[in-house]
Order: sequence, then C-alpha cells, then structure tokens
Amino acid sequence: MDRELYVYYYAPLLFEAIRKEIGDKQMWSWLRNILMTKTDFTNYDFLCSTLKETIKDDKKFEEIKTKYFEGKNSINDAVELVKKEF
Repeated sequence: MDRELYVYYYAPLLFEAIRKEIGDKQMWSWLRNILMTKTDFTNYDFLCSTLKETIKDDKKFEEIKTKYFEGKNSINDAVELVKKEF
C-alpha cells in the first residue's frame, strides 16, 4: 500500500471506525495516549499497545485488532460501520 493512500484515506477511515466502536471518550484517550507516549517509532505494535492500554478490555481489543488491523475485509468493515452514521 503506498504511503499517500494509507495516510490520507485508509488510516482516517480506520480511526473513524474504531471511534465508533469505542466511543468518543475512549478515542480521545487513545489519541492522547498516542501523543504522550515516548517512543522511537509509531508502528503497528505501538498503535496496538496504546489502544489495548486505553480500552483496558482484552476481548474488545482483540475484536478491533482482528476486524480493522488484520482482517481480509478490514477496509470494507470500516466503510460499512462509518456509512451507518449517514
């Protein structure tokens, strides 16, 4: 996946779908956690660890990770959830 496609289209879509899964309050907590955690790299492991730490629910974390980070249909799953808002 090229960087532009990921940064401008895929990542915001995933973040919005995750927001709908965890709610506004936890989403803001996750974003704050991402910004405040000292790290050399903000990679996949970093996003997963900060999300898991934020939601403090292993089952919910695994559902989100499987659905949006690892699933074959992650883009479609995210699009379908986001479209429900409109």
